[in-house]
Amino acid sequence: SCNGMTKSKYTDIYNKVKAAMEQEKLFLQSDITMMQLSRIVGTNRVYLSKAINEGYGCGYSEMLNRYRLNFLFREAIYEKKNLEELVTEYGFWSRTTFYDIFKIKFGTSPRRFMDEHDSKDIQRNILPALAFPN
Repeated sequence: SCNGMTKSKYTDIYNKVKAAMEQEKLFLQSDITMMQLSRIVGTNRVYLSKAINEGYGCGYSEMLNRYRLNFLFREAIYEKKNLEELVTEYGFWSRTTFYDIFKIKFGTSPRRFMDEHDSKDIQRNILPALAFPN
């Protein structure tokens, strides 16, 4: 390839990002920057960005927010926790940020959403939609 980096290099970075997110749950840190993540996985921001775009099919912020939403829903369902109480605990800067992201993703408020969807529906339809391909 003309950019001097092979597909396998991106795959390697992607796998490290995936491990950092899924095993170490770095998305729970509301202030995790792309620079910090690039240091953690041992690359630079350009390669990190490319690996995230290729591996996840979205940008850095959306990747983090999808992990956060997925985690929030799981906690709300399996741990029977209140979605709104979990917001700042699970990596969102603020309730407002969470509401904005939630509304963009689902077209309604968290409370209304939880009123209209039972846990089976969320498990069957919502969690798979938030999940990333392997």
